[in-house]
Amino acid sequence: MAEPYRQTRHGIKGWEVRVQVRGKRSRLWAPTKNKLDDLIEDLEDKSQRQRRGYRQPKELLTYDELCERVLKLYPHRESSKTSLQHTLRYSRDWFGDYGLYDFDAESVEEWLLSLRTAPGRLKPLSAYTRRAALKAMRYALGWAVAKGYLDVNCASMVDSPEVVDIPDPFDSWEQVFKVARAFDYKPYGQAVRFAAGQGLRPQEWVVLRERDLDRRAGTLTINRTWGGPKAGEVALAKNESSQATVYLSDIALEVLDELPRSLDRDALLFPAPHGGLISFDNWRRDAWAKALAKAGVRYRPPKALRHTMATLALKADVPIEDVSRMLRHSSVKVTEKHYIRVVPSVKRRSAERLSADMPRFDSGVKAAGG
Repeated sequence: MAEPYRQTRHGIKGWEVRVQVRGKRSRLWAPTKNKLDDLIEDLEDKSQRQRRGYRQPKELLTYDELCERVLKLYPHRESSKTSLQHTLRYSRDWFGDYGLYDFDAESVEEWLLSLRTAPGRLKPLSAYTRRAALKAMRYALGWAVAKGYLDVNCASMVDSPEVVDIPDPFDSWEQVFKVARAFDYKPYGQAVRFAAGQGLRPQEWVVLRERDLDRRAGTLTINRTWGGPKAGEVALAKNESSQATVYLSDIALEVLDELPRSLDRDALLFPAPHGGLISFDNWRRDAWAKALAKAGVRYRPPKALRHTMATLALKADVPIEDVSRMLRHSSVKVTEKHYIRVVPSVKRRSAERLSADMPRFDSGVKAAGG
């Protein structure tokens, strides 16, 4: 390649160079030497891709530029876009200045390992966060493949971190009731008992309304969740089993007997003290934390109420299939995965009861011989 020389085009001073790539001679011009170097690098990259049989991308982008385009054209609601933007920052911190063809699956594995070992971080990221970060990167690179900026989604070749939700339930129903009695505002305690007795997620019970109940049939329909301050109430879309009509437990029915009946079908079951929806984040940080402290119980997140129902039910020999339906899991395998600490002992007790009812082969032989 010849040395760049000064050249004026259309009245603009710049730099020009003659290059020869794969027998083809070209003239490249740019207003600065740095931009000229970029043009030379792009030309060589396109030549190598052509030699290897790859199709030409419509534009060479850095990972940062790709993420900006993905976020700009994100078609879903604003809260989901904000979440994606937040999660993409983990991969952008590492690959931001990389061109889309400058890293591969091995580089992605190295990045995931860095999130787990936390060099330069205060603490390692949890498996949940690492899985979410990889999922966000897969989405961005998948968008690039679909739009013709990239050939292969290398992030899809990397296995997601294994995530097992380790439940932290209360020790007993008495402990749950002790926390419920510790609330200064009585409806909060009723909500806690109802959520625990029914195995509800926190974002589900805050939006329950009279129309979701069939008191005569003793059933509850769950089809909405709290999506945050911006999204408000949104329909459940996780899977078909999440949206279900379930029978009310004795604890939940006891709470309903205490609640005043409203003729307004849109009335909330558990409203805030001044009416309207409970601000769940504020409730968790303030009322929930104070009630646990007042009851002398170690802090647990509100989802511990759901784990308590499942764990205590399994320990009480309720069939795991029934617990799975109550939790609205997509399959029994999901329930076994989440409550792996409890399930083995449940299966062992079932096997022991089954064995106790089985006849003994030796006893039959002795009876015949006698």
